[in-house]
Amino acid sequence: MGAGRTGAHGRSCTPSAERPVVRKETVGVERVRLETDKVTEEREVSEDVRKEEIQYDTDERPGKEGRGGKRGPGH
Repeated sequence: MGAGRTGAHGRSCTPSAERPVVRKETVGVERVRLETDKVTEEREVSEDVRKEEIQYDTDERPGKEGRGGKRGPGH
């Protein structure tokens, strides 16, 4: 069988068509330089402060802190 033939009596061809292709790309158009000024200021703030405590179990072997590390404030 030669190229482009299918079966005993048929031929195949692949039709083609033109399609528009649209793409968008980002290209730098200008360079901008930014500068910052460091400002330090002191203010007195009065707000209620939240305190959270987490309790967890540790592996209590002598000389080891265990998986949980230290046990929190005062320990």
